[in-house]
Amino acid sequence: MRTAALMNGGLIGFGLGFIAASLALHRVVSDYLPQYASTWQFRGVAIVGGLGLAFGIAFEIYERRRLKKEAEAKLEEQD
Repeated sequence: MRTAALMNGGLIGFGLGFIAASLALHRVVSDYLPQYASTWQFRGVAIVGGLGLAFGIAFEIYERRRLKKEAEAKLEEQD
């Protein structure tokens, strides 16, 4: 269970970090290098961050459902 929590936290942190970095740098980059701010390489940073965040949230939902099913199965087994 520790590795699942570590992986989930890593994915969410990765996603939020990339999104925050992209947002923070967008104004600076668009002021000094406007042609670069509109390229797919720069926007790709936010897209990669969004994917990491989505995978982290999806993994968390999956883990919670799996653990809930395991707990229900244990309760039924005990009865």
